[in-house]
Amino acid sequence: MGERHAIPQHPGWRRAEAQIFDEVPEALALVLWQGLRHLRAWLQTPAPRRADLFHPFPRLAAESRLRDARAAAPELRAALDGLLAITRSPLTAAERDVAAACAQIARWAERNGHAQTAILFAEAAAVLDGSDPAFANHAGRLTRNAGEFARADLWFQRAIGLARGADASVEYTRAQLGYGRLWHTLGDVERARKHYNRGSVAAMRQGLEWLAAEAQHDLMAFLTEYGLFEAAELHARRALAWYPKRHHRFPLFVADLVYLFLRESHYEAASRLARAAFRTARHPGQRLVIAAQYLRAKVGSGDAQSLNTSRRRILRILEEHPEYEIVVRIHLAEANSHARLWDAAEDDARIALDRAIRDDDDLPASLARELLQRIAGRIPPPGNQARTDHAFAMFVDAVSERIGNWRPAPTIESRSSVRRGWVA
Repeated sequence: MGERHAIPQHPGWRRAEAQIFDEVPEALALVLWQGLRHLRAWLQTPAPRRADLFHPFPRLAAESRLRDARAAAPELRAALDGLLAITRSPLTAAERDVAAACAQIARWAERNGHAQTAILFAEAAAVLDGSDPAFANHAGRLTRNAGEFARADLWFQRAIGLARGADASVEYTRAQLGYGRLWHTLGDVERARKHYNRGSVAAMRQGLEWLAAEAQHDLMAFLTEYGLFEAAELHARRALAWYPKRHHRFPLFVADLVYLFLRESHYEAASRLARAAFRTARHPGQRLVIAAQYLRAKVGSGDAQSLNTSRRRILRILEEHPEYEIVVRIHLAEANSHARLWDAAEDDARIALDRAIRDDDDLPASLARELLQRIAGRIPPPGNQARTDHAFAMFVDAVSERIGNWRPAPTIESRSSVRRGWVA
């Protein structure tokens, strides 16, 4: 897997065990909180002296607390026993076994929406078994998703180095894609591209074309957001080539490709693909966004006859799906700008900006501000930029044919379980 690099130290123990009480039922929280505190003391004590750390005989109160914790989460019975092995057998408890118990608790907490508890135990597992890249990956993903980017950075670096050293290709792929998503979140284009591409190459080597396609799709959407359209098209072509015919994300890929074409003012191509994507989209919110894209593309192509009627219909549907208001309003504002309906365009753009500011969403806020400046200056968007190159026409034809024939694949449990394990 390439050259060797130094593996950084882990980011250190978190001292935030009290957060468990904010998320978990009290009976279980008490045992988990105490277990983590005991675990830190056990790990930091030289092995020959660990026998002196804990009372050699379980007290009645401790046994009662454990029974209450098991009753609160019966599925954690084995994991709790594994965690408490350090107090029952402090000299013989194996760090790898205790790490596995912590990882099981972390996965349980993640499934149940207990974000901080999940982080605490995922990081504990990664510290206990510092040679396992899977534990480092899990800690990296959870801290990244919680906005703890400095810790996530170190965990993903460790996961990459550990996986490379152990020739663990699955975890190496997962680590590269997870690290790419970290830089995606932070808006670092070059680092995101580097790690997404490395993860894609590793996935292809393992025969996981669908995973490589998802990474290239995400990279295309990311580059589109930052106006790097030529590079975005390159990754779009790779995604098309690698996506399986019935992959569940393919309609979303087409919708993201429509957005790329809208940003490039390729309205005729965008209109064609949006119309096809609308027919295959299953989720009402996705259909709403695609409808707004289609209206923008149609008006951009010079057909504004149904603008007002379509806008009113889209706004009625938007009332049921307000989480899509920013993106829908931006598309409507652009459509109205094409038609020189400046008051309506300003209303839509202003609402998009206010919502983006409220949600602390910088990128759409920047787009809305730019749009408002153009509206204030009565500057319409560029007209349709027709592409005449044969390669582009072939690409659009291929996407159109694929989305026109797309049907959702039947759920196959073995495959779905593999894919669930690939959350980066």
